[in-house]
Amino acid sequence: MDPFSIILWVLIALIAYWWSSQGFFSSVQFCLCSLCAGALAIALWEPVAHLMLRGGLIDNYAWGLSLGGQFIVYLLLARVITERFVPANMRFHPLLDRLGGAIFGLCSGILCIGLAGIACGFVQGTNEVLGFRGFVRDQASSAQPSRMNTMAPFPNPMQVTEAVYNTLGGRGGMGAFRNFSALGLAKLQPNVSDVAFGLHRDTWSGGVGRTAVAPSGVTLDGFWYDERYNAADGQPGAYAVGVTFDSTTYDGGEQFIMTGAQARLLSTKNRTVAFPLQWTQDGEKAGRELFPFDDTANFVTSAPGTQTAKIVLVFPAGIFAGQVPDYVFLKGLRIRLPEPQGKPMTSVLGIEGGSAASSALIDFSSARSIPEGQDGIDNVNSVSPLQLNLNNIGTFVAFEGKKANYLKQGDYEFPKGGFSTAMKAGAVKGFYAPEGTAIIRLNVTRGQSAVDLHELKRQFKEKPLLLVDANGRTFQPIGFFWQQKDKVRVRIDATKPITKLEDLPNVSSSGDQSLHLIFAPTLNVVIKGVSVGDSPVGSCNYTVVEGYSY
Repeated sequence: MDPFSIILWVLIALIAYWWSSQGFFSSVQFCLCSLCAGALAIALWEPVAHLMLRGGLIDNYAWGLSLGGQFIVYLLLARVITERFVPANMRFHPLLDRLGGAIFGLCSGILCIGLAGIACGFVQGTNEVLGFRGFVRDQASSAQPSRMNTMAPFPNPMQVTEAVYNTLGGRGGMGAFRNFSALGLAKLQPNVSDVAFGLHRDTWSGGVGRTAVAPSGVTLDGFWYDERYNAADGQPGAYAVGVTFDSTTYDGGEQFIMTGAQARLLSTKNRTVAFPLQWTQDGEKAGRELFPFDDTANFVTSAPGTQTAKIVLVFPAGIFAGQVPDYVFLKGLRIRLPEPQGKPMTSVLGIEGGSAASSALIDFSSARSIPEGQDGIDNVNSVSPLQLNLNNIGTFVAFEGKKANYLKQGDYEFPKGGFSTAMKAGAVKGFYAPEGTAIIRLNVTRGQSAVDLHELKRQFKEKPLLLVDANGRTFQPIGFFWQQKDKVRVRIDATKPITKLEDLPNVSSSGDQSLHLIFAPTLNVVIKGVSVGDSPVGSCNYTVVEGYSY
């Protein structure tokens, strides 16, 4: 028995001992309060969690805080109400008081610790806690999730708690999730105890990765079925789910990463769950690439520098025994699926006859040519004419590590010239580029550049300005460098790319200002042009390589 299991059962024993001393009636009262508080918390768990999911750091704690926080609040309210309306205790025979109090205290302890354990398991953390590993991926099971530990000889209080609420609510399970339907915990979140301290935390690097995403950051692209496709499980028939994730779902704002444990397909009709066996994603240089989930080191990833991750997950169909899945779970988020479309899987995956482009290619042949260099597009990674020191960078966050002394995140106005850089070791070198990317500048100064931001704003106020590579992949600006007469405004944040032209500064016509947009596209791709949405506004043939400072 691992230390984690021992601690849980010691806490349960202490709760049982406490209520044995409080008497049979008080113990029953608290047990009913715990039962009702748990039912309410489960019923409102998903709706409240959705209110907390906003694409920020809180997302990784939203599911746990929603369940655990509500349970505590409802339990306190229940205790206040019972103390108010049933203030007096009832005394029974001493043996009944002790024995009955201990039994119902044990029930209360299992419910409280079970719900607390499930809530804590939905908080970001490692997938191994004090020697306990739950339902996670393992190389011995071909990298598919399986049960690693039990709490034998004692039962798992989280599994007991789940079983209690499933049983009390009948076939649907007590506690209806979003939307408030007849389906409950048993149907919409089967084996929730396996997800807690297991699947939910089974991210890259043993729990370091992002565990939850906001609904606004995920778009369902399609749901398909191919009765002939073999998804590596030895049986014909497979489902595919196409999904697009935006930059708010990225780990550290740099790259989207997801393990095979963080996605699953669910049929509520027979409570069957399947995990993905394959997936496709954008290749490093061109088209789509197909990968198997056959190793714990295999992860879904986005191409460096891109602001969206377009993936297709392939699930086995045989496990559903003829029933059609109706939900897909992606990093904690439950998404309703439409009826599947019958379509050859090779076509869905974009691997038929070779690779397919990420998106439709834009024709830049008639667009204005963008020169290479300071007046057009270049790879200069510098804060010149500013002279900045790490001790005087305002509200900026500087990257520390292999690429030290680079500005990573912030928005600040500096006096032109900046501050003293007497300490050479602390001098700011430029802007931080995430791994696999390079900093690229694009001149959009009013009346002085091929891509004139002032003119574009008149036509495309709410559309994004994009760099487009030879494979149709797009890159949004992650910041800008705006030189004015006596000051320079610098803004950079890879986690929040600039998605609308109206969010960019308005450059005056006086001629004493300049504006460069900052991008971080994938290394070695060829930028073919600049577009506003799907409209080409400038053409080039620029290969992205690591830049230089001056």
